[in-house]
Amino acid sequence: MHSGQLERGKEVSITNLPNITVGEVAEFVRQEMIRQYMCAEIDNPFSKLTPGYNNGKAALTLQFHDSGLAKAVVQELDGLNCCGSILNMKIVNDKGFTSKTFSNTSRKNKMAKNFNTGVEKGNEVFVGNVKRDCTEGEFRQFFEDAIHQLVLLHPSDFHLKMNFKPRRPFHFLIFDDPHVASEVVRHLNHVKFKAVLLGCV
Repeated sequence: MHSGQLERGKEVSITNLPNITVGEVAEFVRQEMIRQYMCAEIDNPFSKLTPGYNNGKAALTLQFHDSGLAKAVVQELDGLNCCGSILNMKIVNDKGFTSKTFSNTSRKNKMAKNFNTGVEKGNEVFVGNVKRDCTEGEFRQFFEDAIHQLVLLHPSDFHLKMNFKPRRPFHFLIFDDPHVASEVVRHLNHVKFKAVLLGCV
């Protein structure tokens, strides 16, 4: 299942499930992603749902369309209270084992390499709920202006790179300085772009 057929890091293992169906857990996760502007209401971020067991208890594996989206979900949604149970989310690696969860302090304190981009963790910002008709030029111009106006950084004070794929509802901003990345998340999460609110994590 993981031997070259699946891009590494696309699967998220969820344990400590409440006494509801795995489909209901998956929908709970999707609604939380919508609430935090990580995806749009019309989007289905999962390509596969696989029920299973972990230490004799029900578990669920969600396969996402992109490893970056899976990473952002674990970083932001691990530890959520779902019907009285605290969900435990971890990335499944290519050997079927789960990796450690990301903490919200990792942007400042951990500089380990990212799963598939080679970017140092903490330098990358996930931007979700982007309209599919957005062009790379529009996306870059919006964030260069927003960083200048809202984060109060002059363009000469930061170097912005992007991981942008046309018609994808999420993209990545990459900075040389993790402090700039943190400030972008702090000031620009839920900022409005093309009449929709973006999720920056």
